[in-house]
Amino acid sequence: MSFIFRSLLATLVTVLVFGLGNPAAHAAEEVGVLVYPASYFDGIELNTVRDMIKRVPGFVFIDTDTSKRGFGEASGNVLVDSVRPSSKTDTLGSVLDRIPRSRVDRIEIIRGSAPGIDMQGQTVVANVILKRVDETQIIATLADTIYGDGHQGPAASIEFNSRIGENTYGLRFSRINELDDDSAGNGTRTLIVPGQPIVIDASHHRGAEKAGYGFNASLSRPLLEGAFSANLTLQQTTFNSSVFFDAPSAARFPDNHKVRSAEAGANWDRTFGAVELTLVGLQRLERNEYFNASISSGSTQVFNSVSDTSESILRGTLRYIPSQTLTLESGLEADYNTLDGHSSFISNGTAIALPAADPKVNEKRGEANIQASWKFAPDWSLEAGTRFEYSAIAAHGVPSRDFSFVKPRLLLSWEPMPNMQLRARAEKMVGQLDFKNFIASSSFSTNGISAGNLAIKPDQRWQFEGDAEYHFWGKGALVLSYTRENITDLVDFIPIGGGLDGPGNIPKATNNIYNIELSMPLDRLGWDGGTFKPSLIWKDATVPDPVTGEIRQISNQQDRKLVFNFLQDIPDWHSSVTLTMQTAFKRPNFRIAQVNAIQLRPFYVELDWDYKPQPDLDLQIKLQNFVPYQYDLTQFNYAGPRNLSPLASYQLEHNHSEARVFLQLRKTF
Repeated sequence: MSFIFRSLLATLVTVLVFGLGNPAAHAAEEVGVLVYPASYFDGIELNTVRDMIKRVPGFVFIDTDTSKRGFGEASGNVLVDSVRPSSKTDTLGSVLDRIPRSRVDRIEIIRGSAPGIDMQGQTVVANVILKRVDETQIIATLADTIYGDGHQGPAASIEFNSRIGENTYGLRFSRINELDDDSAGNGTRTLIVPGQPIVIDASHHRGAEKAGYGFNASLSRPLLEGAFSANLTLQQTTFNSSVFFDAPSAARFPDNHKVRSAEAGANWDRTFGAVELTLVGLQRLERNEYFNASISSGSTQVFNSVSDTSESILRGTLRYIPSQTLTLESGLEADYNTLDGHSSFISNGTAIALPAADPKVNEKRGEANIQASWKFAPDWSLEAGTRFEYSAIAAHGVPSRDFSFVKPRLLLSWEPMPNMQLRARAEKMVGQLDFKNFIASSSFSTNGISAGNLAIKPDQRWQFEGDAEYHFWGKGALVLSYTRENITDLVDFIPIGGGLDGPGNIPKATNNIYNIELSMPLDRLGWDGGTFKPSLIWKDATVPDPVTGEIRQISNQQDRKLVFNFLQDIPDWHSSVTLTMQTAFKRPNFRIAQVNAIQLRPFYVELDWDYKPQPDLDLQIKLQNFVPYQYDLTQFNYAGPRNLSPLASYQLEHNHSEARVFLQLRKTF
């Protein structure tokens, strides 16, 4: 770790030395805001707003986090015309994919805070400003994925977008078909049982393939002297995977997961002089049907679950802007969430009782917030505020519980020079309980049965973050950040009872997160049209294991993510080429009687060619995993709790991934 950061520090010094006197070419008049007009992206073959966002130096896109209930903290870090999309099921990435490049006037990058901008709890936000011109488009997309074993995954979509005056309309129908798991491939399984011969299985493992349908409809128009927008999303997706082991075990692990969801959202904004009012409503319904089995000689285990969830949200925000340097904001949000679930486990024909097998849960949650954004000096800005949250959870068969939290936030930004910004943030964050943790689950091929836990509490995190952002050479950027998390009631696996474990709370934990993002244009080095973009996220946690008491990582937290991107624009060929390489990573998981880890090595490589022979036609070809990597699973199984029981078996799976080719043709009418 120290070597990596010494090397990166040297890189920073080099960039500072050679970049001085070369401030960002698109700095806005306002401190803390960078503006990238549509012309900035000329010569780059891009189709959508999401493609453009990826090319903004130093900006890292954050999509909607659908695991977070509520609306205030679930949305990502991109606004459209200064408004966040009122949707969760239809993710921010999907929304941006449906906005053609031709509709964009400019992209504003707001760092720290800016008057009248909803920062969504982020330190950096992109604000996409659209053109005010009448336009109607029909976009047809055909795609296919060809896998190494010869099977295919065809997909298609047709969408309609129109703007007439101040009214906009959108419709989209889509057929989804894609590989959803990188573990696909053939390999071997080695099973070692103390005192017994080593068992080696030849295996075939195909990762989860996701298929389904989607429908999206949206509109916006003036209403009651304000701006009204609404959206509707309907989705049905099926996840199928199968793991087969040949002789001697002859084991099969089929896995099927069907999700059906419906969501309707609406947003209304109106300005009253120096006051802005925003009202948001959202209703979301979802049904999850899950089947998982373990079938081998002399043993059959079957797990089934069905759950229905709903989420209802009302949110109102008042924003008062008395001057160009001060914004005052207050808001209220009310949520109502329900879960009605049923799960069953049958082992060799005998039904086995599970904790929280049939949960019926409802949660009422309210949040009030107040904050101020103040530019108290030409190169300084301060954002300070607090949120108060109250929730009450009622579950069938257990006493009701209520929680209350105060969540302060402080963000200080300083621009010592036009092309540099330093930020410091302190904030208390409270995780939203995932209703999936209330109901039992299974994964026989890896983790086995997980019990539901109706007593689980939301985690609390004090985050202390420092960022340094430097722009150079017009299109270059370097961002360094460090975040320290002091965690209370960490959600991880804990013993539940009856020899089972499941999601629960560990009293204390810490997490250190190091993040480095570099975007280096190569024109200054004599390489026209090239950009080198490496990035590193390193997470180092300390958690006392609830079984052994030893210090370990957080379960299912990836230790690092190191990605190298090389982008080459070739305007004469109407093309752009992207080479992506992701290095090895490890993701451990700690259970009451098991420790397993997923590891990818040595690296993942993808080559993407985008060819646009004319403005309304685009061909994309992706060669994915053309340098095969190995996807390994190591698993230590104990006869009982790890602190009291001997090792029962050791299992090692080597899965050699398959190359695949993705083809997409996109036509605009």
